[in-house]
Amino acid sequence: MKTRLLALLVVATLPLMAFNCITDSFTIALNLKPFNGTVRLTQGGNTGTYGGSFTVSPDSMFDSNTYTLDGASVYDVTIGTAGPDLGQVAGDVYVNNAHLLHYAGKWTDFTTPQSLINSPFITRYSAGVNILIQSVVKGTPITFSVAGTETVKPVPAGCSLIALAYVQAYGHKK
Repeated sequence: MKTRLLALLVVATLPLMAFNCITDSFTIALNLKPFNGTVRLTQGGNTGTYGGSFTVSPDSMFDSNTYTLDGASVYDVTIGTAGPDLGQVAGDVYVNNAHLLHYAGKWTDFTTPQSLINSPFITRYSAGVNILIQSVVKGTPITFSVAGTETVKPVPAGCSLIALAYVQAYGHKK
């Protein structure tokens, strides 16, 4: 008798549990477009240093009219070079003034973009990763800045550094 009563109670409460599941928001994974920026080095520069920045709005990376973000994660950042060989290079990438990564090696090491996941030429910093995630979730503009050094002077035409950040976000429909 107790077993039947317990079974009846469970069956009676199932519709209530299902009702809660139906009214809750479902979390949706959103693969954002890569945050993509190119820093062109000034031709003829003799200082041995270079720098530049680019700004990205996270809202432009997904349909912000349809989704609200609850969180995000960075799944890769790559650094690549284009143009004639500049010898040894080293530099730092910042996101909203927080240190994201340091890179160092030969210019030619980066002609195939290097990933922060497995490259011996890149060191990541948690502070920059955290700021990147917070900025994506809050929808605030993200400024990536690069400052570096190279050994070939003067800088030939057509040299640039390409930075890409890959972010996955999750959220729900508005």
